Amino acid sequence: MQTKGIGAMTWMKDGERYSRMEPNAETGGMDIVAYRAKDNRREVIIPSSMFINKETGKPIAIRSISWSTDNGKVLIYNNTKRVWRYDTKGDYWVLTLKDGTLRQLGKGLPESSMMFAKFSPDGTRVAFVSNNNICLLYTSPSPRDMRRS
Repeated sequence: MQTKGIGAMTWMKDGERYSRMEPNAETGGMDIVAYRAKDNRREVIIPSSMFINKETGKPIAIRSISWSTDNGKVLIYNNTKRVWRYDTKGDYWVLTLKDGTLRQLGKGLPESSMMFAKFSPDGTRVAFVSNNNICLLYTSPSPRDMRRS
């Protein structure tokens, strides 16, 4: 006997809903779906069509997501590589929900070389580790992007 879990879920800022990834049979991509805890009402909050890489025209694979504090941006982890027992290296993208902008972070870095990315508390930057350096990038394209070690 085996039970089927629902997979990873994340509570939304409103405290009334949680989100999770679900496959979209029509597009072959992943939708981000919110469920209201009170009555289990389902709502697609990010359709798979928003995860299209504009350079390739194909959907990006998604390993996991994390939300900015205000739920206005999503940090997407994909193209993962195993380090010892866990997939801790990969690539990161930021999806800004307000305008639908999907941006790959660390484009000049080697593929799958970013680790442990997290949003800053205000959601304007993402910090991560790459090649033994601590890096900091703005979530919107900016000449202020910087790398710190």
